[in-house]
This record gives sequence, C-alpha cells and structure tokens, in this order.
Amino acid sequence: MFRRIRRALLLRKPIDSESSAVVSALPLWKALTESEKTRLLRDVRILVHEKNWQGVGMALSMEHKVTIAAYAARIVLYRGIDEYRDLHSIYVFPSSISERNADSSGRFLGMANNLGQVLLSWAAVKKGIRKSNDGHCVTTHEFAHVLDAADGSFDGTPVLNRGAYAPWARVMSEHFLQLRAASRKKRVIDEYGATNEAEFFAVATEFYFEKPNSLKKRAPELFLALDSYYKQKST
Repeated sequence: MFRRIRRALLLRKPIDSESSAVVSALPLWKALTESEKTRLLRDVRILVHEKNWQGVGMALSMEHKVTIAAYAARIVLYRGIDEYRDLHSIYVFPSSISERNADSSGRFLGMANNLGQVLLSWAAVKKGIRKSNDGHCVTTHEFAHVLDAADGSFDGTPVLNRGAYAPWARVMSEHFLQLRAASRKKRVIDEYGATNEAEFFAVATEFYFEKPNSLKKRAPELFLALDSYYKQKST
C-alpha cells in the first residue's frame, strides 16, 4: 500500500527535463509510438526512484540511472514495470567488474544474481547503445536474466501464462540445441547463448530487440515464442 501511495505521488509530478532529454536522445526512442514513449518515461521514473542505485568506483549521475532504466523498461513495456518487483539494487562499475568469465577478453561486463541485484559495466552499457542493432546489449541481457529468475531459478523460462510452458519448452530447447550444433556461419544468435538455457534466453532477448527482422526471418518459431512473451514486435 505504501509503495502504491509513493508511486502515485511520484507520478503526479512532471518528469524533470534532464531525465527527459537523456531518454529522448537514446536510439530506442525513435522506434517508439507516442503512447509507448509516455509509458517508457513513466516506467523509467519508477525504476530510478524505487530501486537502490549504487556506483562502484564511480559517482553515479542521473544520466547513468536513466539510461540503464530506459533499456530495462523497454523490454517490459507491454508486460509492466512490476515484472521487476524482486529487483532491489543496480550496481554500476566504470568498466569491467572482475577478471572472471565474460567476453573473449576475460572481462566481466554484467551479472544478475538471485539476491535481486544487477551489476553492470558502464563502458559495456555505452557500447551496447552505440551499436544499437548488432544483437549485443548488456543491459537488455542482464535484465532478461531478472525476468528469467522471477520463478526462482535461472533456467531460461520466465513466468508464463498457463498453457504456455510446453510450447515454450519445445521451441526454446529445439533452438538451443541447434545453436550448440551449428557452425559459426549458421548461428542465428550469438554463440554465447549456447552456454546454457539461461544464457540462451538472455541472448535471444538481445536479438529480439536489436535484430528482430533477422530473427524473424531466420528463426520464425523462436521469434514468435519471444514475441508471445514480450508482446512488442507484432503490436
């Protein structure tokens, strides 16, 4: 009840000009309809004010928060911002987070854990924004993990409607195994998705938002499965 009251009071106030300017300058903004823009700005404000944001080794500005919140809000635009109800904190690092596994250079660029936390490299966030249609966006990837974990486990299956689990499992398993067996030239999504089912869902989500036409053409069943969940590309 108190959260609802605080949220209502927050949304009565107009969005500040700095936050609005940051969001409207992002590549994702141009692809949105007017109603989607209104919804995104609303959800960005909620994420910025309701979650705990911490800079680690850097001072965290409103630009950092709003930018990350915008990409997090984008993927739940048609599901609702309360899909992140179990997310408590976002930690932002200036560059790599640790020396443990991540990309080919050994840098750890992001992580979502079962404690309701997301860790992000700001350098990786910016790179994902600059190259907005290459299928790689660390923010999208990590927040997809948050959705995946909503049922209590990182297993590549978020909370679905009743009756949707069997067809989801069939399509996802089929394409996951295809990715594992495919040669480099025949891979529909990035090979990192072959790591396990959780990474497959996160990488497939990146491609759904960044390269939807390619995904729809090359893996129509996978595209439709993701679209049935995110409810965006066929709207």
